[in-house]
Amino acid sequence: MFTVRGIINTLIAWYNSLINFGYGNLQVGIVTLSSSQIIAKTKVDIVPDPGPGKFINIQNYSVTHKVGTVPFDSLDIRFNQAGNDLMQYGSAIDQSADSFSNMLGDIANTSWSAFTIAENQSLKVWNQATAGSGNGQVTIKCYYTIESA
Repeated sequence: MFTVRGIINTLIAWYNSLINFGYGNLQVGIVTLSSSQIIAKTKVDIVPDPGPGKFINIQNYSVTHKVGTVPFDSLDIRFNQAGNDLMQYGSAIDQSADSFSNMLGDIANTSWSAFTIAENQSLKVWNQATAGSGNGQVTIKCYYTIESA
C-alpha cells in the first residue's frame, strides 16, 4: 500500500540521485547578504579556498531576494573569483518584490584555460549595484564540486 510519506521519501531519494549523478561529491554553499553588506558592496565567501591543485566546479546556483520594509534602489548580485565577476543576476532580480532566480550549468566566464586563475581560489558573492537605503536580504545558494586542476 502506498502512503504519502513513502511516495515523498521515494521522490526525494530519486531527486538526490539525479542531482548527484555524474557530479561525485556535490556540496552546497549558502550565504545570506544582510542589508549592510548589500549597501556596502561587501564581498562574502560562499565557498572557501579548495586547496592547492584544486578548483571549484559550479553546478547550480540560485538567488532569493526578500524585500524588507524599504526596497533597494538596485540589485546586481555577482559571483566573484580571483577578482573576476563570473555571473551576474542584475536583470533577474526584482528589487521591489520577493524574487527567486535559478541558473543551471557552467559559469559565464568560460575563457579560463587550465584553471590557473581559479586554482585554490574561494568563491565570493556581492552586490555590485548602488543599492541605496533598502533593508531586505539576499540568500545565495551554490551547488559545487571540488576538482583537481
